[in-house]
This record gives sequence, C-alpha cells and structure tokens, in this order.
Amino acid sequence: FKMITYIEAISAFYPNYQVSSTSNEYADIQWGTYAPISQEELNAKILEITKTKKIQELSDACECAIISGFESSALGDAHIYDSEAVDQINLIGSVAATEPTPASPDGYNIYYACRNVSDGTKEYHEHTHAQLRQVLEDGAQVKLGNLQTFFVKKLAVLACTTLAEVEAITR
Repeated sequence: FKMITYIEAISAFYPNYQVSSTSNEYADIQWGTYAPISQEELNAKILEITKTKKIQELSDACECAIISGFESSALGDAHIYDSEAVDQINLIGSVAATEPTPASPDGYNIYYACRNVSDGTKEYHEHTHAQLRQVLEDGAQVKLGNLQTFFVKKLAVLACTTLAEVEAITR
C-alpha cells in the first residue's frame, strides 16, 4: 500500500497550489506565494485519500473473490462453477429454463458446465432442476459472504482515525 505524500494531497485537494518539496516532510514544503495549509489539515486529507484507496482495494478484492468461481456439491461430490457476471446470468437462466411445469413436476434436466476440483477440467454434466437450484444457492452464499466481509471491512476503514489503523486492515 503506497503512502500518500503531502504533495500528492495538495495536488488532489488544492489543484491551484503550485508547491514543491525535497521530501515528504511537512517542514520541507516550499509554499512560494501560497498560504500554507496546516499540517493537521493535510494529515486529515491524507487519511481521507488513504481510506478511499483502501476501500477501493477491498472492493476490488471482493469482486475478484466473487468472480473467481465457487464449489458446490449439488452433483454429489464437489465441483467448481464459474462465476463471472455472464456465468451468474447463465446459471439463473438455466434454473429458470428447468423450472417444474404441470407436464414435468420435477422440472427438466440440462447439461451445465462445471470443473473437476482435482484438475480444473471443464465438463458438461447433466443437472436436474433441484441440482441447479442448489448450485445457485451455493453460489449466492459465497457471493453474500464476500459482500458481507467487504461491508464489515469498509465500515472498519471508515471508523479509522489513523493511517496505521487503515493499513492494518487487510483483504
């Protein structure tokens, strides 16, 4: 996690200021004709930027976890199911397409792609409607768990009052 400098904070929040510095020490800032901004104010801005960047980092990690696939034992033994956005839509469509009808009270079967846990080989296995519903529920639980973890960490970041507290929060 890259530390934000005073110069970067000034550039972000006070774009009209043209200042320079030979280090990231407040005392080394050359203010020129500009009125100095207090160190406390700049520290608050740096904390704000750091929190925003940390929340984005956590959000990116959450999204990556959601789309990296999940395991389901709907077929009896564990298989990995893809979970990119298009895969999630396809799974919902497959569940809908196999819904029970008066002519088929248990629903319909279709072939749906999944991967072997042992070697990651993608294959199409026949799934019943109930099995697809289980895959959908398992995926939803994984997704919800990731979203809840992100939310808790986001709240923790927002509650931080120091850079060290923000940096201590990990993915």
